[in-house]
Amino acid sequence: MADETMEVTMDRMADDVDSMGSLLRQTRGHIRDLSSAMENLDQMWRGPANRVMQQRFQRDLASLQDLCGLLEELRQIMNRMRCGYDACETDVRAAVDGIRLSL
Repeated sequence: MADETMEVTMDRMADDVDSMGSLLRQTRGHIRDLSSAMENLDQMWRGPANRVMQQRFQRDLASLQDLCGLLEELRQIMNRMRCGYDACETDVRAAVDGIRLSL
């Protein structure tokens, strides 16, 4: 199996983690707004068409919430990776700074 490497820029990863968090908060807000609008729409009529629309909406809403959950899990994993890289970098810097050259 070929050795695969990936170059990671910690500043970029930190920005990505922050951006994902912000976008997820916005998306969850939009989902709440959509749910509220659907509740208002639900009050406008009754019958089979309304039930079908509500069932479909609930399925779609569940899918959106699942997707947001998966993206949040990815964001948390990326953040843990970033923290691990930062800790490693700090340890390496401390080890290098601790080397004293005697001439």
